[in-house]
Amino acid sequence: MFELSHLNREIFIYVESIDISNKTLLTDFIESNNFSRFFEILGLEFPIDGPTMLLFKNYEYRKREGSIYSLGISTIDRLRQEERVTLIEDSFIVRAEIDLKGIKQDILGSSVSHIFLEEKYFFTYRFHLESAYGSSFQLPNKGRTRLIIKDVGQGSWTEIEVDKKLTLIFDAGTYYSTKASKVTSMYGNRDSSYQTDCPGLIISHWDVDHYHFLKVMTDATISSLKFILCRNFTPSLMSRVIFSRLAKLNKNLISISADIRTVSVKETPLFPYYDNKRFTIFNSGYSRSRNKNGLSLLIRTATKSVLLTGDQHYGQFDHFVIPSYLNYGHRHYLIVPHHGGNAGSYNFNLQQKVKKGDAIISVGSNTYGHPLPSILKCLRAASFNIRRTDIVGRDIDIHL
Repeated sequence: MFELSHLNREIFIYVESIDISNKTLLTDFIESNNFSRFFEILGLEFPIDGPTMLLFKNYEYRKREGSIYSLGISTIDRLRQEERVTLIEDSFIVRAEIDLKGIKQDILGSSVSHIFLEEKYFFTYRFHLESAYGSSFQLPNKGRTRLIIKDVGQGSWTEIEVDKKLTLIFDAGTYYSTKASKVTSMYGNRDSSYQTDCPGLIISHWDVDHYHFLKVMTDATISSLKFILCRNFTPSLMSRVIFSRLAKLNKNLISISADIRTVSVKETPLFPYYDNKRFTIFNSGYSRSRNKNGLSLLIRTATKSVLLTGDQHYGQFDHFVIPSYLNYGHRHYLIVPHHGGNAGSYNFNLQQKVKKGDAIISVGSNTYGHPLPSILKCLRAASFNIRRTDIVGRDIDIHL
């Protein structure tokens, strides 16, 4: 069980995202005791299945996304005394905002590793869930295929129909700051369709804008999904709570580790986890970069293909997907990685016999500058037809 003695000195928080230009830092707790201890100091108590994250404003220091930092108990008490904590009412993600204006020193301590926490504070608790649940699954290897890239702002949510039946969902997320009322409105009546068609669900990686809608998906819908495929490393309290809910409700949850095979190139590898020649699901090797870790999806026909990239990097696809899977005469469509943001250098070298279709960017209002002008320039130079959900203003379809 978790060793609680350290909670008299410090807690640990996980950096979900940082925006240096906007001076904001989005964090989550590493587990429930840290969450409870933080709000106990504030004289508050909340359930862990609600919003758990903290949004720090006027934060002026550099931190690495996906890393863990200590936060001293005395610092939390100072935030309470100076009334810097404001509770957020209309959010599925953020429990409180903390204004750091005027504080001249970094409130966060040094970074720590998952291994350090396991060795020092955890006995039976494991960050890596080692068991894979559920059974195998099958996806159709023929049939008319339609992709619906949902207009969800700065997020990722794609539905895939085969012969007019909803067969697969790839990610289901939107921006962390989207109000709960709007998330509910955008999700709409999807529960009815999902319970009727019972699609599978793939979560590319445990990043809020790829799983936000799971907060509003009903128990009945989660239970009805044909399968759920995700990575088994849940880095934060919210991702772990959602994982536990999925595992409880759906007997066909399949959680997989990073692929341990090695390659000779200096790039996080992608290996086929499932391949029926029409649908190919790629699983990455381990990387310190959260975005390069995870799952991606390729759908191919004799004349067209589309690559759903999550937040993975161009170089990964250039090394491990294009040579072996896209080396034939056809038209290729690209769901642009990371909402048109930083996904490494633009190395995506399709052969001349491959025609370029649409490059679709799922993006909305954001402070990161997505899509980056440099990425737009590269996509145009490669002869892709750029389509953006924020400009089109509706869902975008691809027919294969």
